[in-house]
Amino acid sequence: MDWTSVRGVKFSGDEARDASDFSEIVKNFGLVPDAAYEMFRSDRLSAGKRLYFAEMLPLDKAMAILLLDEDARMGQVVNERLKAERISQNDGIIV
Repeated sequence: MDWTSVRGVKFSGDEARDASDFSEIVKNFGLVPDAAYEMFRSDRLSAGKRLYFAEMLPLDKAMAILLLDEDARMGQVVNERLKAERISQNDGIIV
């Protein structure tokens, strides 16, 4: 996955590398995003790790990121996921 632009939101090279590396770590340990979130969540996570969670967590848990993260880009990623989900649930019709 290209982490430099997620759902139209741009991230720096360092943030993208951090998200990519964290994704590999989670995958190599056989963790699902939910379990990784429970293990690693804190208010001091780097932007790359928060980006990983904003994109990979189930939407019900990602909503916390939308509401609580001070970096508006993370909220934008979750918001775009919500829009895509609504469209897929309504057969492409935006309600």
